[in-house]
Amino acid sequence: MEQVNKKLLEEIKVYKDNLEEKTKEISLIKADLDNCEAELNKERNIYISLNKEFKSMIDNHEAEIKLRLQFESKLNNQTSIFKELESRFKTVSKEFVINNERQKELFDLLAQLRQDNSTISARNNELELENKVLVEKFKMNQQIVEQMHASKES
Repeated sequence: MEQVNKKLLEEIKVYKDNLEEKTKEISLIKADLDNCEAELNKERNIYISLNKEFKSMIDNHEAEIKLRLQFESKLNNQTSIFKELESRFKTVSKEFVINNERQKELFDLLAQLRQDNSTISARNNELELENKVLVEKFKMNQQIVEQMHASKES
């Protein structure tokens, strides 16, 4: 029985030693597990941060594209307006030149008309003087005729 007890004690000691070893191994595994969980949490946080940054970059990129499209649209609109204004400017410039030529012609015609008017006025004054002279001569002739009639009657 002693032998059996001894054997049992030895086996218990072996089991205790194994149990201590396994407990140490479990402790080491738990420590590794804790480290792995901490590392996993860090990796998750990095993933979340990178994911947020990626989404932010996508949003910024989309906003940049939208802004670029708005800019291009406004640029195209401004270019169209510029071309239209340039065309109008050319048309108005041509009309301006034509109107200036017409105005010069009208001023020349006006100057000619004024000169003609002056000539006509001068001629009119001459004719009025001639008319006055003729009226005076007519009155004088009429007085002479009346005097002659009066002398014949007397």
